[in-house]
Amino acid sequence: MGESVESMTLRTQLGSSVTMTFTFTAPPQVESDRAFELARLQMMAFFYFLTYSEQTLRGQFWAGAFVPLMEARKSDWGNSIHLSFMNTVVTWEPRLLVSTAKDHFSAAIRRHPTHRLWSWAVEWNKSYRLIGFFGEESAIREAVDQLPRLQTISITEEETRWIRHRADTPLKDGEDKLFHWCPAGEA
Repeated sequence: MGESVESMTLRTQLGSSVTMTFTFTAPPQVESDRAFELARLQMMAFFYFLTYSEQTLRGQFWAGAFVPLMEARKSDWGNSIHLSFMNTVVTWEPRLLVSTAKDHFSAAIRRHPTHRLWSWAVEWNKSYRLIGFFGEESAIREAVDQLPRLQTISITEEETRWIRHRADTPLKDGEDKLFHWCPAGEA
């Protein structure tokens, strides 16, 4: 495990007789689709639990869409999207705030005050977070449109592929409130 790495090689032609080659290495990467699918299944189970009725012996599933927003390693939890998401949803009604396994698993579901819209977040192993929304698609679009866009630097762009980069932005000390209950007005 300690020797697992991801690598990528870029070649670019400089003139007719010179080729530059760059090789980049990084720690193992999480497959986004698989991570978001696991988060969706976890949120589905929590939502069913939250809506479970002793009378009918059933829970519900949300109506509408499940929209993954972004994932980030701990070193990037302060990026503009994660920070804006956290500061926006922390004032919403907490429906689920859980931290277990000595804080190695955390989850949050919060309901928007006026729309059929919920935010969701999971944190795995104190090092990896995924965030998003579920509910009415129009409300999700509106919430997503309020979030900033990440500023990136383009390294190379082609018609079907591109490479962009940006520096990670960690959260400042005392700034993390994603999995905490914050009374209205104290966020």
